[in-house]
Amino acid sequence: MEVALVWNMEALERHDADLRAKVARLRSGRTVDRERVTENAAYGLALVAISALMPGRRVITMCRDEAPDFVLDATPGALRGVEVAGRSSGGLSALRAVRLEKGPRLIARKDIAEAHLSLWCADPRVSELYQVKP
Repeated sequence: MEVALVWNMEALERHDADLRAKVARLRSGRTVDRERVTENAAYGLALVAISALMPGRRVITMCRDEAPDFVLDATPGALRGVEVAGRSSGGLSALRAVRLEKGPRLIARKDIAEAHLSLWCADPRVSELYQVKP
């Protein structure tokens, strides 16, 4: 399934007159917030993916220090959730590397019954959602 997200810059500029300059700074890498923005975008897109691709599922909590990032069901010993990762560049090869790193860790965890990976890259703009367990 493909989900296309777009925005209207003119409408957004009505709320922030400096928006284009801020976007240009972020895209050029001339700000310390670039990676934080990438991370936040990945979280936002993961929430969109959960809503669009996992009907009936809801995020009940967010874990910042361990996987999965978004918990869908906190049944003790049988967690269900979505681990999120964002990269500012690298495209599908960067996402594949993340999947190969994080997927086996989620599979190995005995306390996780179901795990998904939501991966996003800013340049080029690509994203993927994988169920890695069961």
